[in-house]
Amino acid sequence: MLADLEVDAATVPPFQLSLATLPEDELLRVLGFLGTKELLQCRAVCRRLRDLALHPSLWRSRSLGSLITRIHIELVATTLRLAPCLDKLYLRMDMRAHPHEFGTLLVSTNCAIRCLGVSMSLSNGLYTAMALERQAALGRLNAVTVTLCRDYTGDSYDDSSKYSSELRLLLNKILHTQGLASVEVKVSGYPGIETFPQELCLLKAAKGDVHVPPSLRRLVYEPGLDDEANLTSYLQWHASTLQSVNACLQTRRNCALSFVSWPDNSYLQRVVHFSTDHPHAAVTPLLCSLPHLRELQCGFLENMPALLQCSELKSLHLFVNVDDSTRPLLPGVEQYIRTAVTRLQTLTLEYPNPNSVNSDPVCVDALNLLLKLAGPSKSAAPALVNLTILYTNCFGCEYAWAPQPQLPPLAAVLHRLKHLVTLDLNGPPTPSFFAAMDGEVLPSLKRLSFRADHPEWGWGCPHEWCHGEEPRAILRRYPRLHLVVSPSHVDDECTFCTERDCHEFYEETDHILFSHPVDARCDQDHSEDFHIVV
Repeated sequence: MLADLEVDAATVPPFQLSLATLPEDELLRVLGFLGTKELLQCRAVCRRLRDLALHPSLWRSRSLGSLITRIHIELVATTLRLAPCLDKLYLRMDMRAHPHEFGTLLVSTNCAIRCLGVSMSLSNGLYTAMALERQAALGRLNAVTVTLCRDYTGDSYDDSSKYSSELRLLLNKILHTQGLASVEVKVSGYPGIETFPQELCLLKAAKGDVHVPPSLRRLVYEPGLDDEANLTSYLQWHASTLQSVNACLQTRRNCALSFVSWPDNSYLQRVVHFSTDHPHAAVTPLLCSLPHLRELQCGFLENMPALLQCSELKSLHLFVNVDDSTRPLLPGVEQYIRTAVTRLQTLTLEYPNPNSVNSDPVCVDALNLLLKLAGPSKSAAPALVNLTILYTNCFGCEYAWAPQPQLPPLAAVLHRLKHLVTLDLNGPPTPSFFAAMDGEVLPSLKRLSFRADHPEWGWGCPHEWCHGEEPRAILRRYPRLHLVVSPSHVDDECTFCTERDCHEFYEETDHILFSHPVDARCDQDHSEDFHIVV
């Protein structure tokens, strides 16, 4: 029977497979692996590829450019001239990156972009506003990122005040653009613009009282741009949709404002972040009027206990900066934290860097804020699941080299944090803090993150520490714990590391230590981590 089924191979026509024989869906799948430049070059191969290379499905999720590195203007020009759409386009329109060419392309293109990012000189505010107008007309734009830079000519920066009108025009254009899901406006460095000229009556009349439909889920506003009028409009127009608010009142000179939302009604959190150099008296009532507030990032606010009526608030990022202007607000902040920890699940306390805390006695008053994490009473246990302590300098960069003065008050309340799963110290812990983790406190803890920074603070080689007895003792007390060590360490300059090749300790790379069985169910990938046998 098998013999009857035998077929002479010579009678079977050879099977041929080429791009020309592929169905359109399969060919589109293949073309999707090409880069933007290669995809455009395919148009010169044949008529079929000439047309398929511009199929919307190949461009709908494609990104081009970067706000950090420059790209060839020829590639941008060809893409904007031919491509039907893009997911993200990032351009640099400063004085050294062909601003006029980019501006002309953006104003005249038919390429519908979902997310447009522009790093621009202040003198290019008009071009950027016109580009937003064009993309809004194409109907796909829902995310905007604008980074403002000062014009640098020769050996000095231009006077930025002469571009304030263009900047006002740009910010107003963003404010009045409908359907945006994400808007982020940043200040690169310190551009020197903190105030805006008063709008002309004619411009006010042109805008009238036309409000855009509410859509923002997340709103961020940081200092650097004194734009209180637009801020108030954002809060009033989008009050019915805001759920997540970042209202930082801390002084930062490298940021401005950022607004993010999602067009659907998903669970994604909606934020309002607005910041000024001084506490805004109207902030707290506005926040209390948001019925679905879930996430808040802020500095000290006036009458902060009033936020307790925000029953859905589960995440708080608090900038703890005590000075003469914020010191009177500290009692209200303490009262709020003491009660709010029974509801909050995620809490981040961001302090000035430890050196400032140690040298400036004004900031020491903020340390005892950690004692309020114990809650209002013994019967009202804190609900915190995630706790993070941050240290930042005046530019918002994380900085923590010295032992943290927050560790002793934090150690004093560890016994109350029975639901805490993750604790991020963002600095070097001390032996006394490790000793406070006696296995009885923090019974739910699964992840402890910290820095192993400098030998002057008791840290030698972090690689050597990981092989030592202290982590073993901690993991014996907490068998399900993961120790996440972030070293500031150059292993090729360390005797311990050069004599051993068991692990590569890269600087600023997290290294995770654990002791539970490798095959135990865990949400952490342990393929390159330390497995310690205790």
